Amino acid sequence: MTASLPSKPPSLWRVYLMFLGPMILSNILQGLSGTLNGVFIGQMLGTHALASV
Repeated sequence: MTASLPSKPPSLWRVYLMFLGPMILSNILQGLSGTLNGVFIGQMLGTHALASV
């Protein structure tokens, strides 16, 4: 019977990028959502409604 060597763990930068990618994407989508909401509220309800939000 041969003993198998333990596999090498992934490098730290790969783990970091796997964590960072979805976080950046969600941050961009949240910012875009807030911007679009501001545009629609400003156009539909006016500047006073936008200022109150």
